[in-house]
Amino acid sequence: MAMDKFGDKLDGINFDSNDTDAKNIFFRYDRMLLGDILTEQGKKSRKLCSYLKFKNLYESDEKIRDGLIPAHTFVEKLPLSKKELRKLKKDLDVIIEELAVKTQIKTSFE
Repeated sequence: MAMDKFGDKLDGINFDSNDTDAKNIFFRYDRMLLGDILTEQGKKSRKLCSYLKFKNLYESDEKIRDGLIPAHTFVEKLPLSKKELRKLKKDLDVIIEELAVKTQIKTSFE
């Protein structure tokens, strides 16, 4: 599945932090937490929550804010060129298409 391949690519991105000697990696469970926070249970399946709902959760829950620190750090310090970012976006487009087929929910971010 394209999502697993994409996750493997993210797992393989390592970079030195200017703040510490540790490597910053956006781990699989960090990504799962992000997905859990960005979605909510609908009538039949999970759906993307609204920006307002996400913002309210983020502002009111310290555990959520702390849980998103790895995602924020990863994106902020992502050591990729524009060409590499375009390739990641194409990989995400494949995942979005797979999800649309499997969930039968049409998606579009254009």
